[in-house]
Amino acid sequence: MTVSPVNPLFPNMPDWQQQATENLWPPYTQMRTTPIGLPVTEAEGVRIKLADGRILIDG
Repeated sequence: MTVSPVNPLFPNMPDWQQQATENLWPPYTQMRTTPIGLPVTEAEGVRIKLADGRILIDG
């Protein structure tokens, strides 16, 4: 097993999430050009809250 490098965008990403980004292919994404996914902590309606506290509006 290899140790994954720390992602500079999300230095506190849990190991399981880092491994998922390396081993799972999310639906509707391109295999080679899609950047790492954003860690979401909650969502309600059109608002999405990221792990770092930022809030995005889906639309």
